Amino acid sequence: MHFDEDVQELEARASFKHALEGLQILAALPIPIAVFSDATSFNTRRMDFFRLLCKQADQVVKVEAHPDNELSFTCEKTARLLSQ
Repeated sequence: MHFDEDVQELEARASFKHALEGLQILAALPIPIAVFSDATSFNTRRMDFFRLLCKQADQVVKVEAHPDNELSFTCEKTARLLSQ
C-alpha cells in the first residue's frame, strides 16, 4: 500500500510513519517480526520508505529467486548482539 502511486503522498507518508512506530513498539516484545517487500524490484519515488524501514531493522536479508528455482539469501544488515 505504501508504494501504491494511487495513494496520495501525504496519506502514504503518514500511514508509513504510523506503521514504523508500531513496528518499533513490537520490536521491544520477545517475538520475531518479519517484513517482506519487493520494493527494490521497481522504480518508485517512495524508495525512502524502504530505506527508513531498513535503517530501523535489526537485520535485513535480501532474498533472490534464480531461474533454476533456487533461492539465495544475502545478509545486508545484522544487529550486533553484544555491546562493547
